[in-house]
Amino acid sequence: DAIVTINGNEYVKVEGWCLIGKVNDTHAATEWTRPVLNDSGDVIAYEAKINLMKDGAVVGSAISECGMDENVAKGRQDRSGHNAAKSMAQTRATSKAFRMSFAWVAVLGTSPHQRRKWPPSHRASSSSERHSRHRHQPAPA
Repeated sequence: DAIVTINGNEYVKVEGWCLIGKVNDTHAATEWTRPVLNDSGDVIAYEAKINLMKDGAVVGSAISECGMDENVAKGRQDRSGHNAAKSMAQTRATSKAFRMSFAWVAVLGTSPHQRRKWPPSHRASSSSERHSRHRHQPAPA
């Protein structure tokens, strides 16, 4: 499923955002990941910058981070904790970049929750019903 519910709110997972991007011939590419250091020089987080690419051009980007004290890396002082934090920073930045560019697509989703927000003329239960309803209308004179 491309949607996850957190604290009663629905969110599009990164896989859903990547699918929306793919339909729009856009993909995510990592520009960089880097450690965030405290005053003592210890790694306390990782941040990542993701670019959205279309036809070889950057069409969007985002930066996000993941702290070493977060669940994904917490208690893992070995390399796996650092890799997990780097990966989560990339995942968050990917979701953020796609959301900033394509949130309008997600709003057009077909979940019952979203359909309630549509005007009555667009509330058909499927896109095929919407298309067939419009197909049978007479052309303007």
